[in-house]
Amino acid sequence: MKMNHKQTIISQYNKNISSYIDTGNYKPYLITTMFNMANHLPDCVEGDLLNRIKHIRHSDPSSCVLPALYTQLSDHRFKINRSLNHRIYEKDITVRRLNFVWKQYDIFQTHMVKTLIKNAGRSNKIKLYPKSWDFIDVSGSKRGNHVWDDDFSIHLHSIYLIQNEIAEKFEGLMAGGFNEILWHPKLSGVRRVHGETIGSEPDDMANVIEYASKFAMGIDPLKQRDDLPLSFQFPITGEERLLKRKVAQDIAAA
Repeated sequence: MKMNHKQTIISQYNKNISSYIDTGNYKPYLITTMFNMANHLPDCVEGDLLNRIKHIRHSDPSSCVLPALYTQLSDHRFKINRSLNHRIYEKDITVRRLNFVWKQYDIFQTHMVKTLIKNAGRSNKIKLYPKSWDFIDVSGSKRGNHVWDDDFSIHLHSIYLIQNEIAEKFEGLMAGGFNEILWHPKLSGVRRVHGETIGSEPDDMANVIEYASKFAMGIDPLKQRDDLPLSFQFPITGEERLLKRKVAQDIAAA
C-alpha cells in the first residue's frame, strides 16, 4: 500500500530514531513539557521557597521535605504566572508564543545536561548529551478543536534517546517529575515535565511519533503561517544557539 505524505515523514523519523536504538546504546522515552506562557522575577514568597530549597539541597539532598517544597514552588509560580498569562493570551499560534516556548525549553535542556553529565562542557562529553526530537502540540489537536487561550495550551512532546551510561540518572529525574531541575529561578516559565519509557514492540515507536507530531503534521499551511517553528531537535551546536538568540532578539524588538 502506498504511504501518504504524513506516513512517509513518520517512517523517516522512525528510521532515523531506530538507527540509534538498534546500536543498543540508547533507551527511548516520551517526554511532555508544559509551559506557563509568561515568566517573572521571584516575589518574596518564591524567594523564601528558593532559599529553603537551596539550603536543603546543600545540607540534606535526600530530605523528604524537598518534594513538598518543589510542589509548593510550582503551585506558587503557576498562581503568579496565570494572572500574567491572561494578559498576553492570543487566539492563535504565533512566532512570538512559540519563541517563548522554545527559549524556556532550551534553558530546561541546558540545566538537564548539566545535571546528568559531570563536566558537561568538555568536548568528550558531548556524545552523552540526550538526543531529542521535539514537537509543538496544542490542546485539542487530537480532535482538531484547538484551544489557544488556555493554561498549558501550547506544550511539547519529545522523543528522547538517553545513553545507557546516564539512563539510570535520567530515570531518577523522571521519577521526581524533573523537579530537581525545574526549581531553578530561570525556569519559572515551565510548569511541569512528565516522562515515560517507550516500549520495544515493533509499532511502539511509530505510534509515539504519530502521537507526538499530531499537531505539527496536521496543521493546514493554507490557514497557518508556513514558517512557524513547530519542531526541533537537540543537542544543538554553539553556532545554532547563537542564531536562536539572535532570532529571539529580533522577534522581541519587532
